[in-house]
Amino acid sequence: MPRPPGQPFVATILVGIVAVAAVAFGEEASYRGYPIKNLAEGVAKTQWGMVIAVVIPAFFFGLAHATNETATWLSVFNIVIFGLLFGTDYVLTGELALPIGLHFAWNFVQGFVFGVVAAGKQYGLVLVLTDDSSATLWTGQPYGAEGGLMGMAAFIAGFLATFAWARSQHRAALLVTPQHPGS
Repeated sequence: MPRPPGQPFVATILVGIVAVAAVAFGEEASYRGYPIKNLAEGVAKTQWGMVIAVVIPAFFFGLAHATNETATWLSVFNIVIFGLLFGTDYVLTGELALPIGLHFAWNFVQGFVFGVVAAGKQYGLVLVLTDDSSATLWTGQPYGAEGGLMGMAAFIAGFLATFAWARSQHRAALLVTPQHPGS
C-alpha cells in the first residue's frame, strides 16, 4: 500500500480514518441532520413534506460537490442520489448513525481501497481503478466511483437495502405489537 515516504503504515491509516470520519460527521450533520429536521417541521403540513425535506438538502449536497476539480454532470447527479439515499436513511431511522456510517464507509473505500477521494486526490490504495478513458463512464475516474455508473449502481443497491431493512423492521414491529382480541 503506497504511503508518504517515512510515514508509518498505522499512522497513515489512523490519519485517514480521522479525516474520513470528520468529513462523514460534518457533511451528514450539515446536509441531513439539521436541514431535514428543520425543513420537515416547516413543511410538515404538506402531503409531500418529508420528500421535500430530503430532496432540498440532497440537491445542495450535489451542488456543493460540483466545484470539485474533476466533477462532471454525472458525478453531481450521483452525489444528489447519494444525498437522497442518506436522507432517506436518516428519515427511516430517525438517527444520523446509519448515514454517517455509510458515508464513512463509502469515503474510506474510495480513499484506501480505490485510492481516490472525490477530486482525484491519491492516497494509499489496495485496488487500482483503471484510468483508461474508455472505462471512465463505468469507473468515474478520475473523480471517483460516484462519477460513474459503478457509483450509481452502488447507490441503487443502497436504496434497495435500505427499503428491505425498513420493511423488515416494520414487520418486526408488527410481530411484537400485542394483538387485541377480536382484531
